[in-house]
Amino acid sequence: MAKIRYIMPGDGLREPRFLTLANDDLELKLDLDAASVGLRYSKQNKDFNLFLLAYKALNVLLETTNNDFDLFSLTRLQENFKRLGLIPYTHQIECVRRVIEEMNGQAIIADEVGLGKTIEAGLILREYLERGLLNKVLILTPASLTRQWEWELRQKLSLQVYRQRTLLDWQNSFLLIASLATAKKEPHASLIKEVSWDMVIVDEAHHLKNNKTQAYKFISQLKKRHLLLITATPMQNNLRELFNLVQLIAPGVLGSLEDFSHRYALGDNPNLDSVKKALKPFLIRTTRKEALLELPPRQVTHAGCEQEDSERLLYQALSEYIKLSLQRKHQNQLLLVTLQKELCSSVFAALLTLEKLLSESEDPLLGEIVQLGVSVKTNAKTRFLLNKLSTCPDKIVVFTEYVATQKFLANELAKRNIRFVTYDGSLSSSRKEWARERFRRDAQVLLATEAGGEGLNLQFCHRIINYDLPWNPMKLEQRIGRVHRLGQTEPVEVLNLFTKDTIEERILELLYKKLQIFTDVFSLDEECLGEDLTQYIISELLLPPMEKELTS
Repeated sequence: MAKIRYIMPGDGLREPRFLTLANDDLELKLDLDAASVGLRYSKQNKDFNLFLLAYKALNVLLETTNNDFDLFSLTRLQENFKRLGLIPYTHQIECVRRVIEEMNGQAIIADEVGLGKTIEAGLILREYLERGLLNKVLILTPASLTRQWEWELRQKLSLQVYRQRTLLDWQNSFLLIASLATAKKEPHASLIKEVSWDMVIVDEAHHLKNNKTQAYKFISQLKKRHLLLITATPMQNNLRELFNLVQLIAPGVLGSLEDFSHRYALGDNPNLDSVKKALKPFLIRTTRKEALLELPPRQVTHAGCEQEDSERLLYQALSEYIKLSLQRKHQNQLLLVTLQKELCSSVFAALLTLEKLLSESEDPLLGEIVQLGVSVKTNAKTRFLLNKLSTCPDKIVVFTEYVATQKFLANELAKRNIRFVTYDGSLSSSRKEWARERFRRDAQVLLATEAGGEGLNLQFCHRIINYDLPWNPMKLEQRIGRVHRLGQTEPVEVLNLFTKDTIEERILELLYKKLQIFTDVFSLDEECLGEDLTQYIISELLLPPMEKELTS
């Protein structure tokens, strides 16, 4: 039996008004002043009728504010949602409302990883279709995600979408899903540009951050009435990236890049409130906290791994070489720092780079380092990982930055009969789907690279080991988001490995120092506003006390 209560808590200034309906399974809270609804339900309760009741109550509330917005698609999808046990979340419906009512179908949807951005885009698409406003729709995704998009839109939203297979599909298909990598190339690009698209949706839109790329220019040249850009990380390094995305949505609205940079990104006291205000008409970002989702907690720990004498000797020799190279200034700084990072990942990965350098320069010091490397058969992090896997029977995702390290680890796991599957950017979409399914059903370990992990949904797993640390801190958040997302039922455990007394220890410090800068584009750190984060970290590594470390 539901309990209904009317709450009027006073704060001394005004009296916000709430209406709350609650029983053991569900709590519905209506904010009568903000015209919003919050809905919480138990994991056992999947009653879609209760959700519709909450939604109708919200619409009654909205009518009092002269807002007649309603989602026709929710009624049409009622039976489908019941069958699948799905209930759209409040933040998803609010996203649909804003895109349609406030943004005219021109938006950057930038919810945090794991909050259901595909469903949001699908609901927007379905709503426009219900209103008879679309005839031609193009959905562009990374090649590895086309099949996933097709499945989600067909199964969850009853949309008859098709994946592109022939040149004729560009002009003949109504709802078409295609790879951006294919679409931007000829002869496909010319055919696509001839079509007047009612809606274009681009997933993983952070790949468009650089306006000099072929992909960016292709999207900007399309004839399109509505454009949705979907990404959890609309800005990974600096405000220029976000500016470029807004240019696709509303060209010229923010002025020139020079004007934008001068107004928001330069000076000692940038006006962050102005940044928020300028972006609000184009960008929707919901955090996990704002969504009021009761996701399981996450626990992040770090493990420092001890080098053996042979490893330490090799690392010291490489550090000395880097020190001399920096003094002579005859080598690329990024390459030198990356060499140390590769060595901490695996000797196998570092040797590939060292041997290439040796073939180009014939430097005798490099030759000595290569010989030292050949004598080292393992490394600190590998030993730690293997021990961890032997004591933990649960499924674990292991992320590495280097394909060479992935191959090395695969060989080590095979020697010990540990069930694993590799996952990287070179795999076809069907092969990636096979790898994910094998990991779910049989394998204990998924060895994934950065490129391979994009768009990967692994809610059935709750453990991640970051074998290597990326330059960009947002990539750490993206990795965690592969498992810490809607549908996860277990506490998520994240373990960051680093090699003690090496460059990795310093990288870990810098990553976490700057991680919060870009988790939300509305929470910008004044210290680094407009600054390239990757370059910042590299610069820090090459400055004291790092130079002191390199000489030790």
